[in-house]
Order: sequence, then C-alpha cells, then structure tokens
Amino acid sequence: ELKPGVAVDVVKSEGKLVGWSTGVVKTVGEVVEIELDGGVEVKLPLYSIDIAPYGSHTGGNEWRKELKEGSSIDYMDNSGSWCKSTVISREQKIASKINEREALTVRISAEKNEATSIYSIRIQKPGTVARIGEGKAEDSALDDTSDILLN
Repeated sequence: ELKPGVAVDVVKSEGKLVGWSTGVVKTVGEVVEIELDGGVEVKLPLYSIDIAPYGSHTGGNEWRKELKEGSSIDYMDNSGSWCKSTVISREQKIASKINEREALTVRISAEKNEATSIYSIRIQKPGTVARIGEGKAEDSALDDTSDILLN
C-alpha cells in the first residue's frame, strides 16, 4: 500500500542511464510524490509501472551502506562504460531525516578517479553489470543488454 513514509523502488534517470533506485513516498493522490535516495524528488501517476515494492528491483540499499574504502563495485564511468572499480574514499556530504547523503570516490583505473553519490544508479553490486576488468572499458567488450533497467 502506498502511503507517506513507505520505502519503494522507483525508476530513475541519470543522463542516458535509466535504472531502478529507492525512495520514500512523500504524498499520495492522483500523483505520487517520491523523494529518491540522493535527494531528487519525482512525481509519478498513482498506478505507474515505475513504482514497485521496496527491494523488488534494487535488492534494497543495505549493501550500499556497507561500502567502504577498498570495496569492489561495478561502475559506469563518465564515458558511459561499465567497469570493475574500487571505492577509494567515502564522505558524508549532507544529512536529512530520510537518509544520509554520501559521496564515494571511485578508482576507475590507475590514472582515473571519479566522485559520485553513494545512491547513484551508476554504482551496482560487483559482478552484476561490468564484464571487463578495471580500467579496460571498451564498448565492444560490454554486455549492455541490461543497461535500460538495472536490477
């Protein structure tokens, strides 16, 4: 049942990437207002297929809360390539009543690091999306069939 305060999975866009994220319902009516992890608010029709029970598509966010320096992840870099990556730092940026806003710095290769939100859909569990080694992203080597809606 959708009601204020209930956690849900919801489809989120980040640039060209579309995937499942988590959020908390703020209001329910003809339109449902949801605050996504990371602070973005979305409004969707009450019966939208882009809203699902919490954890049904994302597996929840508990694994993200455990990420620390040295954790392995699959990461979509700024060029749009998925690669195996390593968290090199984690810092809190902002806090709210709903969740902590934290940023990760991710090692893409020996020469390249990127920073992103801990709740970004560009971060996935290790071994779920990236099919190639750290820092060796090549479009021809990627299996991008699951890029549209990540689980």
